[in-house]
Amino acid sequence: MTASAAPTRWYYTPAVLIVAGCLVAIVNFGVRSSFGFFTAPISEAHGWPREIFSFAMAMQSLIWGIATPLAGMLADETGGESVKPYQPPGYWAQLNFPKREWTADQDATGRYRRGIYTFW
Repeated sequence: MTASAAPTRWYYTPAVLIVAGCLVAIVNFGVRSSFGFFTAPISEAHGWPREIFSFAMAMQSLIWGIATPLAGMLADETGGESVKPYQPPGYWAQLNFPKREWTADQDATGRYRRGIYTFW
């Protein structure tokens, strides 16, 4: 007796997955590369010279870069059992694979610990 395989849905085909990945990359790159296009209108709307606005953006990037390892030191425990962060009620309702109830970790160390295995 042979079991017939379920037909592959059209959105699981390699071509669709590649095109979708390319679209995500294009949108992401477009947002990053179009920043200069908006610099002049934002500066003019607030009366800032271009240098001040650019300096503010550079400071934001530097502060972000410095704060990342500092935030990592606050939650320095890595590894261990899987982490179950908070998720809004009904977050998995549409996906439903398998049907389950989500229970976030009750202790703060489990919720805010960086984990190699995180349930999403």
